[in-house]
Amino acid sequence: MLFTAARRGDVVALGRQHIRNGVIAWIPEKTKRNRSDPVFVEIVEPLRTAIEAGPAGNLTFLLAEYGAPFSAAGYGWTTLGQASTYVRWANNKRLAAGAVRLIGETACEQSVPLGGTDAVPLDGTD
Repeated sequence: MLFTAARRGDVVALGRQHIRNGVIAWIPEKTKRNRSDPVFVEIVEPLRTAIEAGPAGNLTFLLAEYGAPFSAAGYGWTTLGQASTYVRWANNKRLAAGAVRLIGETACEQSVPLGGTDAVPLDGTD
């Protein structure tokens, strides 16, 4: 589903019912609550070929190993270890961003002398 630019949560739900006149149309799950503007993507030849060649189910293009539709959480990873690695990475990134924000707030609260009696001379003498 490379040529759709759909998010993982959307691509696992896409199926033939979303195709009309050479266009795939769907409402993204992530923004469904806030607005209901559909996304329209023209089906280019490589995507058309993949859809026609692939084992599509009744309601989804993508099927798991046993013929059932993928879940959003399971699509894209082949093992639970891969999912676990991604979750750890995402959590570390979120924690790092929070730490940077806290450091920035702390630095803004503290004042550093720029001169005057507390300043250290540039030549290293006291």
